[in-house]
Amino acid sequence: MKRIFHQIKLTKFIAIFITSLFIMGSIWETNIHNQLYHCTDEAFLNFLTPGDWVHGDYVFKEKITISATMSEPDSIKTGWTETKLLALWLCMVGFSFSLSLFLSIKKTN
Repeated sequence: MKRIFHQIKLTKFIAIFITSLFIMGSIWETNIHNQLYHCTDEAFLNFLTPGDWVHGDYVFKEKITISATMSEPDSIKTGWTETKLLALWLCMVGFSFSLSLFLSIKKTN
């Protein structure tokens, strides 16, 4: 019986974690990507490729403009760096993990 209980907790954790990562990915795509940085040769779902958001000799800009041509350099908003973007990503994944852990082990009455 105890083993089934642990399996249920693990299944609950995985389901919540995947769901929360999906939500964080949506938040990243709508509020971070093309707001704080822009990559001219970007891939789909940038949230799933940490650290691969800008390439080569990127530039810092006050306002990120979306470029359709790869002849322009990638850009990061002034005040942000690749390290800060990675720290933000780690916070979002850490929050997802913590939330999933808390909700999966929380005792229900």
